[in-house]
Amino acid sequence: MVLNCSDSSLQKAFNSFKQGIISRGEKEITYWQNEISVIKTYSKAEAITRLISSLKLNEKINSINAYINQLRS
Repeated sequence: MVLNCSDSSLQKAFNSFKQGIISRGEKEITYWQNEISVIKTYSKAEAITRLISSLKLNEKINSINAYINQLRS
């Protein structure tokens, strides 16, 4: 027992925090996917200018997914 909390109470708190992080990650993925959709509506010239940004957004999504998958296991 740590801090006058039972192991089960600590486990419940940990699971709650973990679920909150997963939820936030999923919302961030949706946000970045929407950003990619907006970028896809740009003209060819504007799309070329924004291409690097779009690639970075995909990297962010992959990083968030990797972190969420670690929490889920």
